[in-house]
Amino acid sequence: MTVLGAVLGMALLSGFGTAARPEPAAASTAAVSSAVTSAADSGTSTVTAASAPKKGKKLVLGPNGLGALKLGMTRRQAEKTKLLTKRPVEVRNKVCNADYRIKAAKTDAPVFLSKKLGIASITAYPGLATPQGIKLGSSAKAVKKAYPGWRSATDTGMKGRGLVKVPGNRKAYYNITISGGKVTDLQLELRNQNCYE
Repeated sequence: MTVLGAVLGMALLSGFGTAARPEPAAASTAAVSSAVTSAADSGTSTVTAASAPKKGKKLVLGPNGLGALKLGMTRRQAEKTKLLTKRPVEVRNKVCNADYRIKAAKTDAPVFLSKKLGIASITAYPGLATPQGIKLGSSAKAVKKAYPGWRSATDTGMKGRGLVKVPGNRKAYYNITISGGKVTDLQLELRNQNCYE
C-alpha cells in the first residue's frame, strides 16, 4: 500500500474547526491533498521538545507520539525533534496542515498539525509498529488480539476503518484500516483531532 494514496486519503472535515468526533465518520481514505490551506504556527501544548533519538534506536508509534515527536506539540517544538521533513506539496487549510512527513519513512508518512491542538495525527510507515506490535501489513486477527475493542465504523466484520483507544494514553486513538485481512492504514491521533474525519 502506498501511504500517500491510502493514508492521505482521510476525508477532511468540510467545516474545518468543527467539534471533534468521538467516533469516526464513514469516510473514504483519499481526500486530504485537496482540502488543507493555511499554516499552523502554534499549538496549545506545554510539552517540551526533546532531541532526536540516537541512531539505531527503534521508533515506536505510541502511546504518546513517535520518539521525541509528541501529540500536542507546536510546530516549533516538532521541528526541534529533527524527526520531520517538509513534504513536496503543502497541504493545508485554516485549521490544519499536512506540510510535514516523518523523515525516517521511505514512503510519504504525513503528520497533521492543528493550529489549535498542535500535532494531531502521526501516520505509520512500513516497519513502524505500535507498542503492541501492530503495523502496516499486520493481520486482522493480530489487531483483534492486540486491541479487542477495535470495531469497524465503515464496514461489517474485520474490515474497514475504525478507532480504538490507545493503551496508556486516554487522550488518543489508533485509527486503523483493515482491507483484505491486513492493516493498510494506521495513525496515532488525538481523540479530539480536527483535521479529518
